[in-house]
Amino acid sequence: MTTLPFIGDLTFKGMRESQNWWFNNMADGTQPYSGGAQGWAPDGCGCDNGEPSGCNYKQGDGNVPIHDWTLEETLSGLVMQSELLLISRNISAIIEWLPKALRTSNLIEGRRDAATGMQTFLSGPSSNLLAPSFGGWTLDNGRHAWSYMTGISVTYSGALKKLIELCKLVGDTVHEALYSARLALNLKGLPFYLAPEGDYFVRSIDPNGTRHGVLGQDRHGYFEASPNHDAVALRVVDDELSRKIVTKIKSLGALIRPNVFILPNTDAHGKPSVTGAGGVGYDDMACGNGTSCGGIFEFGTWVNGGVWTTTEGRWLMAAARMGDLAPARASVKQMVALFASTWRMDNPIVNFGLSPYQPNEDINLTVDNFASAGGLLRGLFEYLYSASALTFIPHLPDNITAYSQEFSVRWGTYRIQLATMGVTSSGISSVSINGAAATGHTMNATSLTLNYAAMPAASPAALAAVNSSISTASTSVSLLITFKTAMVSSTNSAGAATPLGNPTPPPGLIYHFSAATVPAGTQTGANVTSWPNLVPGGPIMSYPCPSLNATGPVTPPLFVNGTLPGLAFNGRTSFMCAAGPVPAVKTFLAVFRSNAAPAIFSMVVGGSAGGFNGIGVSPLGAGVQVDIDWVGSTDQGTRRPTSSASSF
Repeated sequence: MTTLPFIGDLTFKGMRESQNWWFNNMADGTQPYSGGAQGWAPDGCGCDNGEPSGCNYKQGDGNVPIHDWTLEETLSGLVMQSELLLISRNISAIIEWLPKALRTSNLIEGRRDAATGMQTFLSGPSSNLLAPSFGGWTLDNGRHAWSYMTGISVTYSGALKKLIELCKLVGDTVHEALYSARLALNLKGLPFYLAPEGDYFVRSIDPNGTRHGVLGQDRHGYFEASPNHDAVALRVVDDELSRKIVTKIKSLGALIRPNVFILPNTDAHGKPSVTGAGGVGYDDMACGNGTSCGGIFEFGTWVNGGVWTTTEGRWLMAAARMGDLAPARASVKQMVALFASTWRMDNPIVNFGLSPYQPNEDINLTVDNFASAGGLLRGLFEYLYSASALTFIPHLPDNITAYSQEFSVRWGTYRIQLATMGVTSSGISSVSINGAAATGHTMNATSLTLNYAAMPAASPAALAAVNSSISTASTSVSLLITFKTAMVSSTNSAGAATPLGNPTPPPGLIYHFSAATVPAGTQTGANVTSWPNLVPGGPIMSYPCPSLNATGPVTPPLFVNGTLPGLAFNGRTSFMCAAGPVPAVKTFLAVFRSNAAPAIFSMVVGGSAGGFNGIGVSPLGAGVQVDIDWVGSTDQGTRRPTSSASSF
């Protein structure tokens, strides 16, 4: 789901057809399971695994006769297909599919419990998303009864939110009202599932009041990840609770993310999520705990502490919603290092996410594994699709001050070519579409909402293709989001120069220069090729740097001023070096002029091989300030709004 806005026509077609296997083979109440010995699959039930001509209506591993139907799995299909159709805006496909979605909704509605005011749902073993880890309510006689599972309410709510938008899109006001009422009832019941601290959801609650998934409890003291990060990613809960949930997940550290990727659960007794540490994971599966069940149920494997990269993608979306892209960056790096680089893109559901599940296959390529990259890309702007609009919520790091996507964003007849300029945290200042100021759309400092009706006219070919099973034409639209501050500034409110970078570079790498030390005879506005350090005994910076790069001065010079000479470099390769100690890797310089007298320049050398993200010149008092944002810095200092700046 994370990648749907970005994939091409053929892959998009493949996603739709594979999901159709679920819905084309949806149960209608006449399909006997196991020859009728385990009943008949109810109308609206989807598949654990589907194929062009078949469907398994129960999770097929474990003690299958006691398993409930694939309830949350079916709901997950509703979420994904609804998202796909909102993105494509294929009206004919939406009209064809909505009756199937209604059948699933009606199936779930039949599980509402009057004892909780119809606000929660009852389900049995293996009815969860990562089945068959859910054991339901274990009775004193050893049998397993139905209980209230959080995942049903969360995933169903996420599906209903999207179904409401689809109904709006095709003008189905009757079912829009029906789904809205059902969603309101769901949301009213969500607090029932909160842990005692109120900052995360438990996994389930038995009708006798026993909670499963409460950290620190003597029994069932694990943390269940999916209903928590899904509630945030699917925007089922508000920002306040979302922040609490993400904070809780991050606070668990290696217990829930021992090898970067998120696990489905922690250990019931708080033991480390490491092989050999004695953890059992769940202690309430239908077969027992990870040790007593053994095999594929051992802690760190499959549904009990193995890594499912599809849930990883939703965790990354949840973290990004709270403005944290660090988990996504780490996830992509881990995926590349462990699996993509070795051509083993298999779900790492063994050894707590360190190993592929089937390492001896000739080829490993599981679509789930692209959720890491998809989660990162989706998290940058969120891309919230509705019946009439597409909302962008930028989460770009501030040290990325110029961004351009080399792939388009899908939205109905359009393929949007997205770019941004400036510092995200300073807020959106303007938006242009195809080079002209955007009109008919809505923006504030933190978000942009494009109105589909106000978009440029789509081509006749794009209009014809949007309702085809595979889109072969589209209208390209360029979108530029400009933020208020053009470049990151390191000048504090007092006007003194502040070095970029956190932690602060060591003293040996901070150089101070003054206009008074410019070599005699240097012409106004000229490049200075050698600059002595004001620090006694400090190194002298010289240009060009023969040991790194000697491409020569850049014209015009970076520093242009009526009274001061300047420094010149291209901002992408090495440009100056020092006789003193510098890092062994490529070095990059951040140059600033203070707003105080005498004129002092601070030059910070950062050991980063990535180069600069952006360089700009902006007026500051009587002089000129150079704003530089270098790769590797995690703290860009105080932001200063700039009304005029030119970027290099």
